[in-house]
Amino acid sequence: MKILSVDTSTLVCGAAFLDSESGLSGEISLSLPSFKKRSHSELLIPLIDNLLSLSDFEVKDMDVFAITTGPGSFSGIRAGLSTIKGFAFATGRSVVPVSALESVTWNFPCSSYPVLTLMEASKGEVYHALYTWEEGDFKCLSEVDADRIEDVIGKIREKVIVAGNAAVTYRTLFAESKNNNIILAPSEKCAISPLNVAYIAARKAKRGETEDPVTLKPLYIKKARYRTMHNK
Repeated sequence: MKILSVDTSTLVCGAAFLDSESGLSGEISLSLPSFKKRSHSELLIPLIDNLLSLSDFEVKDMDVFAITTGPGSFSGIRAGLSTIKGFAFATGRSVVPVSALESVTWNFPCSSYPVLTLMEASKGEVYHALYTWEEGDFKCLSEVDADRIEDVIGKIREKVIVAGNAAVTYRTLFAESKNNNIILAPSEKCAISPLNVAYIAARKAKRGETEDPVTLKPLYIKKARYRTMHNK
């Protein structure tokens, strides 16, 4: 199965290719702050073109497309969705939606501890979900939600690995909490790997968990609370 995956849910724009049968894979990511005045929509297509050119494949060769549908940057996710939907319509292929939180969690396969993944929201709040490794896969133990970072820290009462871009942003706050149950992941393990998105999509596609691009939507958390996101 050949999969093209895309992640535009944060300030990193990335794409990956995976051939689950041959094992051929590759990924490429760029940090938007390093490319001032360049948006996800401007960077994504060139990234994909370079990636597929190096892999010696074309968009039409893909069996499935995958994308992180949130939670995260609304404008970024919208740009990624537009691109992936265009590919899906042009090729007649299906799309696999992948949680941005789950994608970060896959930086810690076989973890003995649960993984609490946090993504930046707004006004001191974070999106969060708790995962545990069971029978060769991550299981989500909680609904994806958004809360103030202080409230999330206060509810940690067992040993967990804390990861995600919010774990980097609030690293000092975690340290000051002196909560011995918190195992902060290294910064390099807190970013989304587009290749993780492809690996998750391969598993979901085999289970038939694909979506028609017509009905594919971003993952919104607390719509009323974050209504301003829709106007960006």
